[in-house]
Amino acid sequence: MKPIVLITGDAHPVLAAGLTHMGYDVVDAPTISIVELQSRIGSLTGLILTSRLQIDAALLQQAPQLQWIGRLGSGLDVVDLVAAQQKGVRVISSPEGNCQAVAEHTLGLVINLIRHQAQSDRQVRKGIWNRNSNRGVEFSGLTVGLIGYGHTGECTGRLLRSVGFHVLAHDKYRTDFGGDWVTETDFDQIRKEADIVSLHLPLTDETTGLVDASWIASFSKPFWLINTSRGSITPLEPLIGGLQSGQLRGLALDVLPKEPLKGYSDDEQNELDLLCSFENVILTPHIAGYSQESPERMARVLLEKLGFSG
Repeated sequence: MKPIVLITGDAHPVLAAGLTHMGYDVVDAPTISIVELQSRIGSLTGLILTSRLQIDAALLQQAPQLQWIGRLGSGLDVVDLVAAQQKGVRVISSPEGNCQAVAEHTLGLVINLIRHQAQSDRQVRKGIWNRNSNRGVEFSGLTVGLIGYGHTGECTGRLLRSVGFHVLAHDKYRTDFGGDWVTETDFDQIRKEADIVSLHLPLTDETTGLVDASWIASFSKPFWLINTSRGSITPLEPLIGGLQSGQLRGLALDVLPKEPLKGYSDDEQNELDLLCSFENVILTPHIAGYSQESPERMARVLLEKLGFSG
């Protein structure tokens, strides 16, 4: 009997083909619910995840044959990593497959913010022709501070530097990465010098709710903020406060604390509506790493890490 792999989200066909070539029986179930997964996980050798389902310790206890979990993307917050390690389940991700997509999306958000493109577009559609207040700032005079310098942070830094930004980067758990593209530094220097801050962090207990009112206020000058990592890192209330005070010159979020846009309480919806009322805010629906090319790249990265040589 062949070992079974279950794919729980949308995946490029190259993934199933590669796993089949490796000798697995592949079950493609992109809409499977967590309840349905509970009834099937006991027979699985491998499990492919996107960001849709959470794999906790209780679920892992029902998976005696599970050897590995593959994540299409970079965020491993969807898996209880401690429980997986205790059970000897290998957990692998594929940030190399979509880091270029995230970097390009981040650059697009930066340009939109500092050159007022989305804001101007909305105004012109309303018949407002306002050139003076929509004059932007050129790249060469601005410093970007990257918080987090893994695969996506590094790719973003290279791209930003190549078009003229001065780039500072800080990573609490990585050192000796500075060079021609970025200047490695501490958070204090970023707080003093950054005109733009871009977050490239995993969601952990340490980063959840990181961007609070005191974090925003600690910067020496007003700045633009971009988050293409995880929404729970940037709760909406302090962001709104930063926009109201002017400490945030603008804001671009590809992620929200609650996704997708359903099941909001009245208070949560009012908070989101208030955020949307600011002209200098750009919101995109968690698409930074979701280009036309990235699904195949992520699939191939997973296959390579699983030992596929075809």
